[in-house]
Amino acid sequence: MKSTVRYLHDNGVAFFNIEGVEPFLTFDRLLALCRLIDDKSEVWVNSTGNGITKERLLELRETNLTVMMFSLHSAEPEQLNALMGNENAWQNMVNAVNLCHETDIPVAFNTCLPLQDFRNGNFEKVMQQAKDFGGVLVQLIKPKPSGGWLESGVEEYSEEDYVLIREKVNLYNLDKKYTDFSAISAQIM
Repeated sequence: MKSTVRYLHDNGVAFFNIEGVEPFLTFDRLLALCRLIDDKSEVWVNSTGNGITKERLLELRETNLTVMMFSLHSAEPEQLNALMGNENAWQNMVNAVNLCHETDIPVAFNTCLPLQDFRNGNFEKVMQQAKDFGGVLVQLIKPKPSGGWLESGVEEYSEEDYVLIREKVNLYNLDKKYTDFSAISAQIM
């Protein structure tokens, strides 16, 4: 991994998103990778919060870590726990978010919502929760057959669906009423 990161970094890659399983469960490897990347690139670490401690965050803060990102697929603790397959998933995330704020590390969220959540008010609840958690960004990801979505399958989005999502993204990103909410990066579109 180190040689791959060096190669990518030396060839102009400006953004590294480290994720998969849980990076903090192999913290020494995570820290070693982050130390390889200088200020020519950004480093985002995607975590569940499991294994995060204040000491580890302080070590990472000394690297070129830009943001810690957490999965916020529901604003309801029980639903997030069920989707993540861990009865402590919500609390792990909350504890980690608080530690990030204590150590001055910006927090972002990714969310992968089913289409119905853009119609039933759950999208707005997730945005409110991200704001309440002090998130700087919400990354909207289109559901795909992996992780918690593996069993349920993935529905197809119509052009009308994308129009609805685009309207919501533009509302939160452009309307002055939402300036204190997290910005949205809509990979879904």
